[in-house]
Amino acid sequence: MFLYTIPFFITLVSIFAFDINGYKKGKIIVWAFLYIYLLLLIGFRYRVGGDTINYMGYYEWQSDLENYQFTFGDIMQPGYNFLCAVTKSISPDFYVFQLLHSFIVNTLLFIFISKNTKYIFSALFVFFFMSYMNFTCEVMRESIAALIFAFLYKPLIQKKWMIYYLGVTLCMMFHLSAFILIIFPFLTWIKFNRKYLLLLICISLGMFFLNRVLILTQNVLIIGDKIADYTNETTHGLLVDSLKLLRLGLFPILFALLIKFGCHRKIMFENPIALLGLFGFMAFFNPVIFGRVINYLIGCSV
Repeated sequence: MFLYTIPFFITLVSIFAFDINGYKKGKIIVWAFLYIYLLLLIGFRYRVGGDTINYMGYYEWQSDLENYQFTFGDIMQPGYNFLCAVTKSISPDFYVFQLLHSFIVNTLLFIFISKNTKYIFSALFVFFFMSYMNFTCEVMRESIAALIFAFLYKPLIQKKWMIYYLGVTLCMMFHLSAFILIIFPFLTWIKFNRKYLLLLICISLGMFFLNRVLILTQNVLIIGDKIADYTNETTHGLLVDSLKLLRLGLFPILFALLIKFGCHRKIMFENPIALLGLFGFMAFFNPVIFGRVINYLIGCSV
């Protein structure tokens, strides 16, 4: 556990040293150290994360490159299977795949943060708080898709549809839940304004009828079966769901309102943060389904 607290405290100290006080000397060195440390820490972890253990079991049956087949008919999607095939061709040991996955996730995360804010340590700290361990040790397939989507936000708001939907297709190569990204261009109008409160109230009320709507999806090809399976999975426990509501619903909304109306500053990623708040409330009613959507919004909301 101690090894996992080191980057947390280094990042916290760096916020005061570099983001708040503006020191330049050593900033790049600390940033590079955190990147390398996290890459190796996550890459060489052993049986950390419930989903990781499941992935380890699946990896034993994974084909190498010579026997790789591009198909959506498998349990996993073809992009993830390809990464497994690459590392399986190198070694049957799962830590080789973990290293590749850690490299991809941490590289995408650090590049995205570096390109979109000068407060890099604050952004990394927020991501630690929001979902870092979940992205690296739990939703290993979906984390790649979510961080790819983070780079698709600018093409989305710039209405470069060819680039955006090619990117969405790439996301779906790693996790089918990325199909939800198809409708995101129709949600770019959602911002923090008077309509937002009304929308939040309507959605919260609508969630009481959620299961009736989900039942109608049972006959939808592939995706419908998955959603229908989640119909009765409406809670992970009141305490867990309430804490997630605070972390993924109330916290993003209150923080954004403070920045926009309290500090009168423009929020660069206002739309995904606004959507994160909405889906955070929706996840209280069905954490399994809407938790998937939240993962895509977290990546570009740090």
